[in-house]
Amino acid sequence: MTTPIAGLGSQSGLSFIDPTLLGGSSTSSPSVQGGTAFQKLLLQSLSQVNDMQLQSNAAVEELISGGSITQVETLSAVKKADLALKMMLQIRNQLLDAYNELQQVRI
Repeated sequence: MTTPIAGLGSQSGLSFIDPTLLGGSSTSSPSVQGGTAFQKLLLQSLSQVNDMQLQSNAAVEELISGGSITQVETLSAVKKADLALKMMLQIRNQLLDAYNELQQVRI
């Protein structure tokens, strides 16, 4: 019997932040290093969310076609992809709010 927490990890969901992404090359300025690392982190997260959506679609197709996947596994894949997408939407909303707030700052 597996525990519900057993599926948490870099294989099944969004992985934890990789500390190597937060570093940068020694030739760049600190602001460029941070921007590049942040960009890589966002792109990696978007890729993971996309992979979850594709896995979810494949699970639904396999269930409909009578494959060897259970309804519980399919529902789990769909819910995981839905949660990851909602989280990315919240991150996007927070970034847009921060951008709009910076636009309102007067110099």
